[in-house]
Amino acid sequence: MKTIEQYISYLINRSSTILQSAAKKKFAPYNLAPEQSLILSILRRENGLTQHEIGEKLKKDKANIARMADNLEKKGFIKRVRDPNNRRALKLYMTVEGEKIYDEVLTVYKKFDDEISSRVTAEELREFKRILYKLTSEK
Repeated sequence: MKTIEQYISYLINRSSTILQSAAKKKFAPYNLAPEQSLILSILRRENGLTQHEIGEKLKKDKANIARMADNLEKKGFIKRVRDPNNRRALKLYMTVEGEKIYDEVLTVYKKFDDEISSRVTAEELREFKRILYKLTSEK
């Protein structure tokens, strides 16, 4: 019988927890959580999306996105505007301050990614990414 430590789902979850904790420490000086940076990343590419659209892209529920958006708005990194075509929907826009903080955090994120990636060879990293995509793709 397998121990919990031998299950792939446990190993992925444990790895995620360790990496998220390390990322939180790196992002702390910027008053930004790693998950919040994902919203900024999406808005950087496609400003003016609804909370629902962002939730679909991040595979997060409405309540989670609304909470993160509320926190980002309080920090001055985004603004939420009612969609004139759908009064129930809120569109999110990155503010100038949000763009500035995102640029700073992106540098930190890249360094962190390089640090983690340097623990394996380029070939191992390519294979690892291939396997992760395979495990997480929808059938």
